[in-house]
Amino acid sequence: MMRQPIRACGVLITGWLLLTCLPGAVTAPASIAIDSNRILRLNGVPIFPIGFTGPPLPDARTPWGT
Repeated sequence: MMRQPIRACGVLITGWLLLTCLPGAVTAPASIAIDSNRILRLNGVPIFPIGFTGPPLPDARTPWGT
């Protein structure tokens, strides 16, 4: 039967995922702060976040109505 090799593979993959993902979840929580110079810091290291948003609709108007 093919069930035993498939089950063994599933157990190995599950074990590998647990061993690789759990150590990251158990580490110390991140410290996020904005300093006096208005710089975003993650664990004391300055970072520059880049975000992506959807564009406005083609017929969208500004808050000023233009």
